[in-house]
Amino acid sequence: MIRVRWSLKRAAGSLEPAGLKTESSKRTFGMPLAVRSALTALRKEQAADKLRLGEHYLDRHDLVFRDDAGRPMSRQRMNVQFKRVCEAAGIGRDWQPRETRHSFVSIASDNGVPVEDIADAVAHVNSNVTRAVYRHQIADTVTRAPAAMDRALAGGSTA
Repeated sequence: MIRVRWSLKRAAGSLEPAGLKTESSKRTFGMPLAVRSALTALRKEQAADKLRLGEHYLDRHDLVFRDDAGRPMSRQRMNVQFKRVCEAAGIGRDWQPRETRHSFVSIASDNGVPVEDIADAVAHVNSNVTRAVYRHQIADTVTRAPAAMDRALAGGSTA
């Protein structure tokens, strides 16, 4: 499970834990197995860094994303790292981490997840923003509504 409870804010020249923008930003949700595997591998790398640096390892907050010395990773550095990962994956360097929300919404929608459930997962107050701004059609056809119509016209159930 992923539990979102706080974020990092710059205070007095360093990144420190801070509250989220809204109470509804606090959420808990399941993670895909690929994410779990990637985070497990990341934790192993971080444990090796901690052993290598000993008392010089600086993680005070048990952060998920941090630099090799355990310090919080700035948004700028995260963007640079993200661009490297995108380039290595063969999709170019013109991506930003915020765009992963659009990808998540579009992929979930394309795979039949109800837009209301997707809106909950991305902490939208309602599904209107999810539907209008974040969901981009991937498949070139819409199939559920025509299939329901076929069943209704054939005298079958619409459920």
